[in-house]
Amino acid sequence: MKKITRVLMSVTCLVLLTVFTTGCTDKVDKKAVRQEQERMVGVTAQKFDSIKKIEFKKFEQHSGARTWFASAVINDNIYVRYEIDKVDGKSEIGMIYNSNELKEKKEEAKKVELNDIEIKYYEG
Repeated sequence: MKKITRVLMSVTCLVLLTVFTTGCTDKVDKKAVRQEQERMVGVTAQKFDSIKKIEFKKFEQHSGARTWFASAVINDNIYVRYEIDKVDGKSEIGMIYNSNELKEKKEEAKKVELNDIEIKYYEG
């Protein structure tokens, strides 16, 4: 009887662990992900000069910190990482980059036309 109880407890723990690890990640639709990528492009174009192309390579949620990040390449040679807390269109966008080729504008542009930038979205 003790063996059956141990087996059932082990199976129950395994099922609960699986439910918590897969069920606790935030679910977002592709439209929301695309909108966040557009916001990221907008922030980048407002802040930096000579943005011609942005290609998103990844858009994922970090399971430990529960924040979202996107990896992208600007103008085929500048690697950046964006971070947001939620995929809600309101979270502040953080940007990590290490490049001397990315020149900040003297004054941030108030409105930027995304049509002037070639964007390759991450579809996941």
